Amino acid sequence: MIQFADSVGNVQVYNQLVRIELLTANAPQQAGQPPVLEPAGHLILSIDGLIKTFAALENTMRQLAEAGVIKRSSDGGAGTPEMPGLPQAMGSSAGGKRKKPQ
Repeated sequence: MIQFADSVGNVQVYNQLVRIELLTANAPQQAGQPPVLEPAGHLILSIDGLIKTFAALENTMRQLAEAGVIKRSSDGGAGTPEMPGLPQAMGSSAGGKRKKPQ
């Protein structure tokens, strides 16, 4: 199964499982507004799976920074990396506006 996501939302841990909400960005209803992030599915991992995934993502981020694709923050990596060529709302889980559940 392939599931596309622009970002992640809530992350919950329950009974040794980590549930990560996947979000996709949809066009805003008004011009000039940030994209609207809507739930698109969930990724559920064991704690061990989360640790291995985190290590793999850390390695990927390091490689992207070394290749100049992203620019890590000056404090050694904490925070959201800058991604040249992408709108800020699309390159960050903090970007965009969450659609309120109905």
